[in-house]
Amino acid sequence: MTQKRARKTKHELSRETTVALIKQATTDLFVERGYQNCTIEAIARQLGMTKGAVYHYYASKDEIIASILDEIEASIFASIEKAGSLDDASAERRLVVFLNAQASYAMHNPKAFCLLVLCLVSFAGTELVVDKVRDIFDRLETIIREIVAEGAAAAEFSAGIDPVSLARSIVGAYAGNVIAWQRAGFAPEIGRALVTELRQMILARIRS
Repeated sequence: MTQKRARKTKHELSRETTVALIKQATTDLFVERGYQNCTIEAIARQLGMTKGAVYHYYASKDEIIASILDEIEASIFASIEKAGSLDDASAERRLVVFLNAQASYAMHNPKAFCLLVLCLVSFAGTELVVDKVRDIFDRLETIIREIVAEGAAAAEFSAGIDPVSLARSIVGAYAGNVIAWQRAGFAPEIGRALVTELRQMILARIRS
């Protein structure tokens, strides 16, 4: 009975490893070659697998991308929950924690975050992928908008700020920075500089 349980665990581990490798190869190909060139055949070739082996785990590349987006969404909003737990903090502090959390995720997962942004820009894939990407960015905008609205209502932020427009601008700027970072080959020092400059611009805008 113990041996049977051990074999099952080994099988599950092997499956998890293969799935992780497929997701990583898909992310790399999507970011480096674009959606159209990220095919099941290309994924299989990069991994030294057959197409049939990849299809054993996923029915299509969009199903792989949707699975990757699920992981990205879970990671992003897990960090946001930490920022949201700062109930006694000022709106500015909560906004900074939120921005830093997103920057930290992007710095540690550059290609994954880039895949998310490229999906948004190109609207590549099925409705499942497109809707999932839109939902993620809508949620990001909503959280920023609520923090900014609270800061404006408490007169903590500059007068005349439109929370909706500012939230859209912040999310759009982050997306643009990711593209700029991709063009620079994801050099860490450039990523940090882009994040720092954007954060300073946002703080200059909200401070009274």
